[in-house]
Amino acid sequence: MTRQIDRRRAVIEGGALSAATLCPPSRSLGANEWEGFDDLYVKPPWYPDGPRALEDAPSEISTGGRLRLGLFREPCRKVNLLEANLFKGGPRRWWGGPRLQEWVGFGFAHPRWYFGMIMMDLKAASVSSVYALDMDSGDNFSYDAVGNSSNSGVPETLWNGRTYSSQKNFHLEFIHDLDHGLHRINIEMPAGKNKPSLQMDLELKQDLKSFQPLVVSMPLYPRHYIYTHKTVMGIDGRVRVGGEEVEYSADERFAILDEFRAFWPIPRRWTWGTGEGKTLEGRSIAFNAVDYYARDQEYWNENCLWIDGKISFLDAVKWDHDPRSPDKPWTLRENSGRLEARFTPEGGKMVNLAPLPFKYYQKCGRLEGFAVDEDGRRREFENLYGPAENGRIG
Repeated sequence: MTRQIDRRRAVIEGGALSAATLCPPSRSLGANEWEGFDDLYVKPPWYPDGPRALEDAPSEISTGGRLRLGLFREPCRKVNLLEANLFKGGPRRWWGGPRLQEWVGFGFAHPRWYFGMIMMDLKAASVSSVYALDMDSGDNFSYDAVGNSSNSGVPETLWNGRTYSSQKNFHLEFIHDLDHGLHRINIEMPAGKNKPSLQMDLELKQDLKSFQPLVVSMPLYPRHYIYTHKTVMGIDGRVRVGGEEVEYSADERFAILDEFRAFWPIPRRWTWGTGEGKTLEGRSIAFNAVDYYARDQEYWNENCLWIDGKISFLDAVKWDHDPRSPDKPWTLRENSGRLEARFTPEGGKMVNLAPLPFKYYQKCGRLEGFAVDEDGRRREFENLYGPAENGRIG
């Protein structure tokens, strides 16, 4: 029986329909099932016998149309996804374009303020957002814009390039220069109804030698794919909120980077969170944890733990929260017991496009719990800070 195509989903997805909508997978992916997918992927040398290990990044992520899978020591210099066989022709094209989605986002805290920002390129349109939480008063405010390829974009690589959205009453720009270990954030937003003006002039320092980034190239399903680059870095500069000036010093404050590029299935669900701070004994700690609507999360995931900048990889994770009351505490547990945390939301934003099948909310807040490092030592924490989000499409 032919399944009806829901045009509303195609609009929400940036103009595309996934093959998974027509034939959704029903069981876990085993290593022997990779036979037949060699025209799409180059598997890492440690797969399928493991354990997962870091490798040098390839010069380009797609070579001869095949995507290189793995965990890399640094971001790829050429993230040429549109040259991959996965994005060419057939049901993976809709209205003339591949359904690749890309975004770059940052989040960073201050004793009084938390700021989150993202620029999402959905190919048919772009969505940009900046939000702020005043932790003293509990007030939230956000600046949002929908754009197109003429006034917004995400670069192919963060080694050099520009993420931007420049529209009426909305100016966001990230300058990326990883050859010099830098990102710059320039933001100009005028005051609006119930929200102050906002200006940012910040320099983020990404030291690839002292802090190992998370760089993952992986299948979400056999014909759906993710490339992501996440890290924690120092932040210098000033933010002006209305008449108040907020200063950042890289020796004291840190920012979280999320670079994400994906070919998604529909329907999809995800819950993601990250946090950074200090353990009770004063060690630097951070984590990234995501629960996808996906196959084989025990092996293919982007879950990791950083202790003093050194990365270790985690198993699948489970987030528990009440989607009807996302301001109530959330809980997180990694399957092997290496990470457990309680997330207490303090602010954030929600998007509900009913009757369209799209719901999303991101909260920022505090985390307490423990992590177990690679040597088996338990590292407890009480006051990490970061975002957690839940989204569903379809």
